[in-house]
Amino acid sequence: MSEIRTRRLVGLLVRILLFFVASAVVVWLWNGIIPWVIGFPPVTYWQAAGLLLLTRILFGGVLSRRNSYPWPDEPTGRGEQAAARAGEGMDTEEKAGYRFRNRALLNGRDDR
Repeated sequence: MSEIRTRRLVGLLVRILLFFVASAVVVWLWNGIIPWVIGFPPVTYWQAAGLLLLTRILFGGVLSRRNSYPWPDEPTGRGEQAAARAGEGMDTEEKAGYRFRNRALLNGRDDR
């Protein structure tokens, strides 16, 4: 097998293992907290796995591929690729100002 296929297979197996572990954590947390606080009934392992899949479908946050690019020097998504292209014509000082403004906007401040 090639190195890329091996990486993909290992990545898939790790994701499957993480899904089963996360399902067990959901069962443990749900059965320990929710019946006591809200009064909902306890869930089984497979119901917890279904809840994880449902949250993945609805919110896209459980075991997502975001920020999991195997090579840290390469962009992970379209937004970073666009930002890299936008910075091609800038000198170092302009890039620093651009990063500062974007970081401030992401943190909820408008320091323009």
